[in-house]
Amino acid sequence: MNRWFKQCFVLLLCLCFLTVACNNRTEPVKSTPPDFTGFWKGRCSDAFGVQIKKQTENLFSVSFCGPGGCFEPGTWEPNTPIVGDPHYRLINPVTLAIQHGDSWQTYTECTTDTNPKLDYATMPTDAPSTNPLGASPVAAPESPSYVAQPAPSLPFFDWNTCPFEGCTYGEWTAAATVEVFDTWKPSRKRIATIPTKAVVVGVSGVVITYKPGVIRLNEDLPQDDLRRGDTILTYT
Repeated sequence: MNRWFKQCFVLLLCLCFLTVACNNRTEPVKSTPPDFTGFWKGRCSDAFGVQIKKQTENLFSVSFCGPGGCFEPGTWEPNTPIVGDPHYRLINPVTLAIQHGDSWQTYTECTTDTNPKLDYATMPTDAPSTNPLGASPVAAPESPSYVAQPAPSLPFFDWNTCPFEGCTYGEWTAAATVEVFDTWKPSRKRIATIPTKAVVVGVSGVVITYKPGVIRLNEDLPQDDLRRGDTILTYT
């Protein structure tokens, strides 16, 4: 009798443990990919920025926009999941660094509206963004004041850079008749002609360097660890 009781007690105890284990089992939680849909700017008062829209299969289109409109999805940057793409760095849920061309630029999600009103007249005039694509300003290091790096391959493409000193993207007035082409490539085709005094909006561009400028120092610059005879190549 006692043996039968002990066997029943052990069996009952095992069933209790099994019940507790089953009750404590949790189902795996499926992680939801972040939704980057919205309009991102270097500064939320800018009249230009980056439109990110949800596409198929967890991909997003990333398009630069200005008052004149946006690039078609997939043309400014290829559609991307963003997460895991080496050309994107998620700094925090509302701050994203994007590599376009050879440069990195930091953007803030200013609204979930992918088509906000963009107007240069609403931009403050006292503190413009560091460049027309709204890159967040980055403090220059105190020392050294430059970064030594190997010469890039030629031709060198400096995307989103204006082609001359003092140049900024925005409303431009044609000083003479200007031919418009569909690309900068040698296979380009003329698609339009802008008449003299016509007003257009420049939103982006590229400076292409086929041969760098050469600067040779004729004196030491100890504060920059540069010596007479050192050579500096300039690309923009």
